[in-house]
Amino acid sequence: MAEIKLIAAFIGIIGTLIPLIMAVSEYIKRGKKERAEFFLKLRDRFKGNEKFMAIQRLVEEDKNEDLQKLPTQDKNDLIGMFEEIYLLSGNGTISKQIIYYMFGQYALDCYQNKILQEQLNLDKAPYWQQFRNFCKDVEAWKNAGCIVDFKL
Repeated sequence: MAEIKLIAAFIGIIGTLIPLIMAVSEYIKRGKKERAEFFLKLRDRFKGNEKFMAIQRLVEEDKNEDLQKLPTQDKNDLIGMFEEIYLLSGNGTISKQIIYYMFGQYALDCYQNKILQEQLNLDKAPYWQQFRNFCKDVEAWKNAGCIVDFKL
């Protein structure tokens, strides 16, 4: 009789653990999927924005005269986007490595651009502190020769 109770308890425990393990596994998979979807939306929001891409092209091509003519608000919005992206890496929504790899060079290019530095006061304005932190972290990451493991 004691053996039957022990076997029944064991089967009950196994019957409880299997669904629990399956639920945790599904929760982890869903979290990864949601982070991936969130990242793709963020990337599309950045790369799908014609104003941002126009600024980036002018920065890359070193066309400072044309860059200077663009509305300051568009430039502010781009730098603000980089700050949002950086804040997301700080809360663990998306790994820092992926943020650095996918957006870091764009941010560095903007930070090192003379026109954006002057017009937006990127080095001194207190409201661009997160942007400066992002650029410093990206530079340190690049100098360390880090490799991206692509785990969202």
